[in-house]
Amino acid sequence: MMQYLEDSSLATVLVGTRHSAYGVFLLHAKPETMLDWESAKAWAKSVGADLPTVQELSHASESLPDSFVGSPYWSKEYPPSGEVAWSKSLASEHGELIFKQEKCLAVAVRRICI
Repeated sequence: MMQYLEDSSLATVLVGTRHSAYGVFLLHAKPETMLDWESAKAWAKSVGADLPTVQELSHASESLPDSFVGSPYWSKEYPPSGEVAWSKSLASEHGELIFKQEKCLAVAVRRICI
């Protein structure tokens, strides 16, 4: 388990469904360029992780501000329409919808039940 977390930093602890808590670990690895949403998902999967939710991005950017430069960042969330996905701009408290083919920054997280 420790080796699984060596390449990351604890970003936040959140309460999920049924009051279960989980730690969100932000990976140190970052893609070299901005990516469209599908490429960002594939990159996160390639490093054994996932794109964060908008809530996780908000907490991570507050607790680990040096890990975030520029914006917006892709989240894993998307509405049923399928053409857009949620992103998080560091300048805004809220997420925003962006067309999936647009290029954004990406970070990856791992979630560990506590």
